[in-house]
Amino acid sequence: MKVLTQNFKNGELSVDEYPMPTCPANGALVATTCSAVSLGTERAVYHLAKASPLQKARKRPDLVKQVWNRAKNDGLFNTISVVRNLISSPVPLGYSSCGVVLEKGYRCEGIEVGDRVACAGFEFANHAEVNAVPRIMMVKIPEGVSDAEAGFATVASVSLQALRLCDIKAGDTVLIMGMGLLGHLCAALADIQGAVVVGYDPDNAQVKSASGYCPRGAFFSDLTTLTQHSNNGRGADHTLICASSGSQALFKSAGELTRDRGEVVVVGDVQSELPRRLYYEKELQVKFSRAYGPGRYDAAYEKDGHDYPYGYVRWTMQRNMGEILRLLSTRQLDIAPLITHRFPIATADDALKPLFEGQGGRAMAIVLEYPGFGAEDDKPIALTPTREKVPDADLRVGLIGAGRFAQGILIPAFRKAGVTAFTRIATGRGLSAVSAGKKFGALEAVSGPEAVIDDPNTNALLISTNHRQHADLICAGLDAGKHVYCEKPLCLNEADLQRIETAERDGEGILMVGFNRRFSPFITALKDYIVFSDEPVQLLYRVNAGAQPPDHWVHDEEDGGGRIIGEVCHYLDVAQCLIDAKPVSVHATSLSGNHAECTYYDSVTLVVKYADGSTATILFCATGNTAFPKEYLELHRADSSAFLYNYKKLMGAGPQGRLRKRAFSQQKGFVEEARAFREGCASGISPTPMETLSTVTRLTFAAMESLRCGESVALSDSSFPPMV
Repeated sequence: MKVLTQNFKNGELSVDEYPMPTCPANGALVATTCSAVSLGTERAVYHLAKASPLQKARKRPDLVKQVWNRAKNDGLFNTISVVRNLISSPVPLGYSSCGVVLEKGYRCEGIEVGDRVACAGFEFANHAEVNAVPRIMMVKIPEGVSDAEAGFATVASVSLQALRLCDIKAGDTVLIMGMGLLGHLCAALADIQGAVVVGYDPDNAQVKSASGYCPRGAFFSDLTTLTQHSNNGRGADHTLICASSGSQALFKSAGELTRDRGEVVVVGDVQSELPRRLYYEKELQVKFSRAYGPGRYDAAYEKDGHDYPYGYVRWTMQRNMGEILRLLSTRQLDIAPLITHRFPIATADDALKPLFEGQGGRAMAIVLEYPGFGAEDDKPIALTPTREKVPDADLRVGLIGAGRFAQGILIPAFRKAGVTAFTRIATGRGLSAVSAGKKFGALEAVSGPEAVIDDPNTNALLISTNHRQHADLICAGLDAGKHVYCEKPLCLNEADLQRIETAERDGEGILMVGFNRRFSPFITALKDYIVFSDEPVQLLYRVNAGAQPPDHWVHDEEDGGGRIIGEVCHYLDVAQCLIDAKPVSVHATSLSGNHAECTYYDSVTLVVKYADGSTATILFCATGNTAFPKEYLELHRADSSAFLYNYKKLMGAGPQGRLRKRAFSQQKGFVEEARAFREGCASGISPTPMETLSTVTRLTFAAMESLRCGESVALSDSSFPPMV
């Protein structure tokens, strides 16, 4: 399928072929018929990507700070490698489209295959022949609404949401500053609500266009003349700033043209520089309109489909889109006169570039048109000129998932370890499959993991997807006779763990989980240092992990399983590696308290007791300052002590002498782990036995149970209950 993307590194636009995305369980695959270009928003994204690194840093100082903190903790070279991989990936454009439902997920209700729907969201309604769209991010299109108009439902909802913040009453004066596409739509929608519409734009052509589109309004290109028409000189009741760029002069004019105790609503991405004295003396309210309505940027709403109660949130994002479509169907709103350009998706890159650069003449509403796409059109995409040639290597790896971690750290580590024969690659959205596949030398990009697992040329899998998919993909890979490497965690519940144990026992390939730290040269040196004695070990592992937003997918019960299962497993595995004894119990406490209704815990302390008398304390902290080093390991045994600082420095002292080891950058064992997997595939023996993987995984389940019940949980051969 064709997708319009931009390279964030150099800003170039391109239309390329990509595999279809995977159909979401609570959504659908939609074959796009039309998509709308939001010129102001997408032009801003285009120019940001075209900017120099210094200009980008000035515009996004928050990202610069994140990179700086990571460089201090992970090392400069590691950070540079990750950032280079991220910025070289193509970014899809577009957020407003319509199309026909090709396939629906089993939890997608209210639509059927063949329905026409309008779609919303940068992640879900791109300029692509097929999009994977959650159910709540789409609305059925009523009869009488053309595809070209329906494609603008999301864009028009931006204007509608801004007006909803105004709470307009009949006779109110609404001043619109900036008469681009959003300004035109604001004028028409305000007029429908009975407002007196006044508009301003320094461009005479825009003023003339607005006068024709909304004939009951009054539009001006001169601020002096405009002043007399703003509520008879008293000032507008509501002022909407729809300009594509802002300055203090713009906000000064807005304040002067708004009545005492009126309101100014900022629409779109405008740099705000408010003259405080003016706004203070007039006691003006300033509001920022967020996208297309309540629900936008709320993962529980967008991705999980948790709608807001109708009685409490009357106009959500989806309901705003529905109202726009209703107004179009009754011809109260007409978008067709605003359409100035139509381009086929195949030539969109060449057609849009001059418009983004201000060289293509006046443009208002721009439509991209699509020829129609069906499942039969989806075929493997050759990424190298030697597609017909099977890789001449003993280990031929198929890639499932290629997110930031996989592209920035995991796959480069495998390449450094000598694993370079990649056959097929599949990702959830399809887009990253092509860019990552080309970057790392894969032969084909395909739609869905099944096409990778069933490939006869592939004998090993590298899985790096969200946690929920791990168990199914591991079992499918082992059942197909493949060697399987899967990122941590192994799985999210006991039932899945037992399925994996059966598949591993019956399968011909080996299974390895991404517990990379046990392969770090620092952990190897530390283990060699303490093996002189059989005395118990006392271990402390402090992890300054930092907080994750409440809506982060790792907290999701189905997708992530929580941070204990998803992240603390790393540190329990290090303890298991160093102590090398059977754990007998675990006690866990958290800052949130031992409340049965709590599902996830970000700041926890785990104490594990082992059969040989050893103890391991894992302090996982989400409340610390991320500028402080992330990991610190302290170990004591038989008059020997050792300290590991953030996988850069190791120091030890004891009867067997001193231990000193340093590294310029962090050495967390990724390359050594990949090398061990390669060697394990050759020998048929996994570097990490299934018993160890099961033990560490069951420890995380037991820790969750301990948090729920507030007591220590003994480990036995019995199963732990699944998460609730």
